Amino acid sequence: MSIKLRVYEVAKDLGMDNKALVALLQAAGVPDVKNHMSAVSPEGVERVKRHLEKQKQPSVVEERIRPTVVKRRAVVREPSAPSHPEPVTIVLVHCEESCAP
Repeated sequence: MSIKLRVYEVAKDLGMDNKALVALLQAAGVPDVKNHMSAVSPEGVERVKRHLEKQKQPSVVEERIRPTVVKRRAVVREPSAPSHPEPVTIVLVHCEESCAP
């Protein structure tokens, strides 16, 4: 029989907020997680740890300049939605008496 852990215990170990971990567990498809007191199997905990580890690791591009020199840089991921919208230009037109209805 495997020992199940409470969500708040796992959140404490991972240094996360309880609500954030509940949302992550639900998104990962771990069954029967509704609040911080829900019990989570060790497999569910490992699934979340792998998911968090994938998010932390940046993609790295390596370019060999010379046989002894390797240039590495992180790939910048483009956000799916822009953080701020494009600026909008508003043009005001001065209207004389001829423009009046």
